[in-house]
Amino acid sequence: MESFDIAALQLTNIERLESYWKICEEQDVRLLLLGEYVVEPFLHDWQKDIEANLAQTQKLLTSFMDLSKKYKTILAAPILHRKNKKNYKSFALIKAGKVRYSNAQRLLDFSHWNEKELFGNTTPKNPHSPLTLEICKLKIAFLFGFEAYFDEIWIKLRAQNVDVVCVATAATFGSQERWRAILQSRAFLNSCYVLRANRIGAYHGETPHWEFYGDSLFIAPSGAVESFLGKDEELLIAKILPDNINEHKTYWKFR
Repeated sequence: MESFDIAALQLTNIERLESYWKICEEQDVRLLLLGEYVVEPFLHDWQKDIEANLAQTQKLLTSFMDLSKKYKTILAAPILHRKNKKNYKSFALIKAGKVRYSNAQRLLDFSHWNEKELFGNTTPKNPHSPLTLEICKLKIAFLFGFEAYFDEIWIKLRAQNVDVVCVATAATFGSQERWRAILQSRAFLNSCYVLRANRIGAYHGETPHWEFYGDSLFIAPSGAVESFLGKDEELLIAKILPDNINEHKTYWKFR
């Protein structure tokens, strides 16, 4: 199996998405991952005018599908959209003018951050197998940040023999070390690569202050952080090495 490159794009919004998509195309990057609440405003702003924001997302999706005919790099974009009169939080995988959706199976349900009251996603105790795609015969799966906490979802990924897990987040409140510890452990225990794209910027609402700190990162199957970004708008390009995955699978026998 051949090696290939994937990328995480760290943004506040998608105003300059095409310029980065073009860079990925020029460097033969096979997949570009966005963070959560980048296509739309952050949740608290989004819910102030849901109808207008849903309409804007639909226009953007049409634009993304048109651009995907121009650029071969697959775009993995967390979005908020409507289907059958219900709003959903989903991944949109966009390639060659077409889109596949994968709904989040775990939603935040806190007083300061409540997705469950806004979205119609089902959250089954026994989750469905997450959406995957194949690149160079390796399986790639996609998770939202909150889903990465749940063992039952990783069990599904292991059963699918997933090699690369892309995690989109909108992490805040100084949680850098916790997120690194979680994702490094997940990568090691599942003998897989983990690519995490976190958004940047801030939400200026009621207290506490919401600062989205970036720190998008790429983790090897050994659990080592191979590369990471700072707190500004940046692009991380990482190489997937099949031999590295196979080495850890053979030695540790976790999967």
